[in-house]
Amino acid sequence: MSVSSGTGKLTLAGRVAGAMKDSAQRAFSFLQAKKTDLGIARDLDVSDVDLDAIDLLANRVEAEFGVAFFLACCSALREAPVSRALLSRLSLFGVEFADFRALVDSKFLIG
Repeated sequence: MSVSSGTGKLTLAGRVAGAMKDSAQRAFSFLQAKKTDLGIARDLDVSDVDLDAIDLLANRVEAEFGVAFFLACCSALREAPVSRALLSRLSLFGVEFADFRALVDSKFLIG
């Protein structure tokens, strides 16, 4: 994933297809809808997000991919790493969140 100057678009490349593609598009739509709440409205409006990914699990990763992509976008646009506290709650096969709102809480992004 990379962020470059642009107009707030998402570009999918590589073998992003099926459920993985849908998950990325949903995550990006959520990011656009919540950009003001997340404090990234200005940055997102002047940036494009390019995603190149390969689905090694043959479309068995849906929501988990979207959550990881959402976090990567927030981190890149805020230019802040994701905290270790949050990363320790993620796993390859699932997300262990009691409350999805924790994702948008600024304490999870150091910066």
